[in-house]
Amino acid sequence: MADRAFASEAAQRLAALYGSIEARLAGGIAGRLARGIAGSDWAERRLAELGEVRRWAANLIGSASPAADRLARQALMDALAHGAERARTDAPGRGQVYRSDPTARTALLANRLRGAERYAVEAAAQAYRSAVLAGGIQLTGTGDTELSRRRSVQRALNQAMESGITGFTDRAGRRWSLAGYVEMAAQTAATQAAIDGQLGQMRADGRNLLIVSSGPQECERCRRWMGKILTVDSSGLGGTTVVVPSEATPERMVTVRAAGSLAEARVAGLFHPRCRCRLGTYRVGLTGRPVTRPDPEGQKARDRLRALERRVRELRLREAAALDDAARAEAREKRIAKQAEITAHVAASANLGIRRDQRRERVDIGYRAVS
Repeated sequence: MADRAFASEAAQRLAALYGSIEARLAGGIAGRLARGIAGSDWAERRLAELGEVRRWAANLIGSASPAADRLARQALMDALAHGAERARTDAPGRGQVYRSDPTARTALLANRLRGAERYAVEAAAQAYRSAVLAGGIQLTGTGDTELSRRRSVQRALNQAMESGITGFTDRAGRRWSLAGYVEMAAQTAATQAAIDGQLGQMRADGRNLLIVSSGPQECERCRRWMGKILTVDSSGLGGTTVVVPSEATPERMVTVRAAGSLAEARVAGLFHPRCRCRLGTYRVGLTGRPVTRPDPEGQKARDRLRALERRVRELRLREAAALDDAARAEAREKRIAKQAEITAHVAASANLGIRRDQRRERVDIGYRAVS
């Protein structure tokens, strides 16, 4: 299968668009809330602007759509070609070079992006409304009361930024930031497109056997498939035995046990979102079985790093959503402390193959947003 790093790169470029939008939303909401915050009619004025805020958020988020769709189509075209090339690298081509139209997968990803955009518009409006209600006390004109309002509004904003401007809530109730959801959806789509390209080339070459191997920090969810042979078509459904000629000595027939079909393995969880597993062409008599190395400690360390990176991104959004310099400095101090935790964690986990990528500690995932 195409390297996961390839899919990650494509996904991060898309996430950059929406990450920059999240930061602009956070700053824009804070700026609107800060206007006239000492006034006794502040809450009424700000609530009266809720519809305007929703329209502003929709326009801002929607401005990313054309560039996102271009990036999505190019990413999936590249993924298809990358997967086909991987199949040709695994085994000499015996048919025509496979080419495919990414329209169907692009449309599916675009639909997911539009859904996340709509969700984020409402999340931004809700963050604004909640902050107004939190600060909706009547002022008596004293500095202390104004300070109390600022604190209440900032606290509500900080809470809203804990998981970013929400772009998706899954069935477990976990909220995904707009950029985080886009990255996951795009990475999954690019990975699946690469598999499409790989399978398409294999079919063109008349090959039907695949072998599953793990990437770094093996997915526990996919462990049952590690080192197993699968069929490209449905002939292996439920497991089957095939007798095929050896590619090393064509006159010799070899019995091969397939654990199932690829479609069956996918239904059972193989290539779930953020899966690190790989597919290779199984060449009878030439392909060795991969050594499977369960790595629960490596997986745990990687998950911890991802959690720390998310927290740093959340704190950057807090900086963007600060009502004043004091709140900004507080968020920055917490962010620096969390980055120090990353430094310590990576140093302690270096023997597990954990490496720091500081791009992932930025709201835009370290990529220039494309307009």
